[in-house]
Amino acid sequence: ISTPDPSSFTSTLPELIEIKKKYKYRIILDESLSFGVLGKRGAGLTDYFNIKSSDVDMIVGSMCNALCSSGGFCSGSHEITDYQRISGPAYCFSAALPAMLAVSASESLAFLSQNPQLLVRLQENSHVFRNMFKDMNNYVRLDGSTDSPVMHLRLNKKILDLTEDHEDNIINSNHRYNYHGRRHSNKLNGSSDDSEKADRLLQEIVDKAIDNGILLTRAKYVRNQEHFDIEPSIRICISASFTKKEIENIAITLKNVITNVLRNKTHEIPSATIVYTNGAK
Repeated sequence: ISTPDPSSFTSTLPELIEIKKKYKYRIILDESLSFGVLGKRGAGLTDYFNIKSSDVDMIVGSMCNALCSSGGFCSGSHEITDYQRISGPAYCFSAALPAMLAVSASESLAFLSQNPQLLVRLQENSHVFRNMFKDMNNYVRLDGSTDSPVMHLRLNKKILDLTEDHEDNIINSNHRYNYHGRRHSNKLNGSSDDSEKADRLLQEIVDKAIDNGILLTRAKYVRNQEHFDIEPSIRICISASFTKKEIENIAITLKNVITNVLRNKTHEIPSATIVYTNGAK
């Protein structure tokens, strides 16, 4: 189980644990994006749902995200962790984590435990940003758990259908092949060209946002190696280091960028420039 998943949805861990106990299987929980973020202590999904960590057979995660280091960790029973430590490929076929990075991760954990208000501020900033986009629901949506600082901005299907597309280099292939050689339909809600169109529109939004001082990037995948179609998006990561006013200003600027880009592509957006200020239009 990877949490949050590529679309940043928080998994239904309590229900999964009930199924685990009923059918006697093991849960390996990847908390690379939830550790240091979710829960009162920042301990991840078990902390978020107030579940005993022992109910999960193994918790693993990367130290590259919230801890600003490198490498990863695994936790569980002595039997599981001893096997992973001694016999796992990561131990047998790789170098040990450099001492400097180990100390960096340790200090990040200490800093997080000494400053729990950072977790509160992070969730507050995430909620503020999401609330600022509620009046954009006709055009875009923010996918992801409401408490997660990782969210994906996606264009609504209606907007894509109304968008005028004059690109010459449109990829007209309706199907791709994944690395297993199986035929793989690359469609977004039934339209074979919507993914390419959405990618171009989102990239234009990214470029305009950078011009306005906001650094963003599209979520990028090797589509012909994905088992499932992934809807194009701009991945947004909220930081606890921003003030509420800064989050509001970022949201206002991004909303204006999105409005201007979409207004140039479709006649559905009002012809007059929509200027958002202090969350109002």
